Amino acid sequence: MNEPVAHVREEWWLASLGRTLVWARLRVREAGTAEVLDSDGNTLVYDSEDTARSMLLDAEFVAFGGLDEADAAER
Repeated sequence: MNEPVAHVREEWWLASLGRTLVWARLRVREAGTAEVLDSDGNTLVYDSEDTARSMLLDAEFVAFGGLDEADAAER
């Protein structure tokens, strides 16, 4: 039986498409690689946290933990 890959950090990201919010989860693995669970249920693996963050930002996602009150109200 395969053991799950340990991760050191997990963050939620979101994007808005009109009035719809789209969520993604970023997990950073112990080895420094990262994976993103997208809204379609796909897990995308990246060579680094920076690469995963860049891909999320390119897709117009923002880190949920980084939203201030004004940003949250806008979305």
